[in-house]
Amino acid sequence: MPSPMTIKIECEPYLIQFYTKIFGPQPIFFPKGHILAFTLRHLLDRPPRTPVPEPDYESCIEIQIPYNDEKNVLYNFHLSKQSKRIMSFRLEREFKLTFREDINASRLAGLKRNDAIHLFIDKYDLGEDIFDRLIKDYYRNYHLRRYYGSKKSRKKAK
Repeated sequence: MPSPMTIKIECEPYLIQFYTKIFGPQPIFFPKGHILAFTLRHLLDRPPRTPVPEPDYESCIEIQIPYNDEKNVLYNFHLSKQSKRIMSFRLEREFKLTFREDINASRLAGLKRNDAIHLFIDKYDLGEDIFDRLIKDYYRNYHLRRYYGSKKSRKKAK
């Protein structure tokens, strides 16, 4: 169950669109048991010494804080700058994991690379300007998997 308190995390506009498509309109609320909910709760357990003012940028995602039985969320809802960076990094990481899972599933279904990426963009209503970023991430992941996969096979061959 969400509390009335929210926090703002600075992130890219495509991440805001992605998470609002998955979790609903802002302020978004992570369901119980979700990895991002665990991360947020862990980061809220260590509040900053001095409260950090909320950013006024347009590219911020607003997250609703879940109730916590141990601590009152009306007083413990501040994140330090480092905690906000960690949360932003986790949001980006979850996006990439979802992207790679969807692309791999589409590729196994027989779609070509560009068609699979366009399908992902259409599924989450992302702009076409993100296509270059996604294709770059796909190639990075593809080459790293090939490199580390061949490295493991070389160790087994010895």
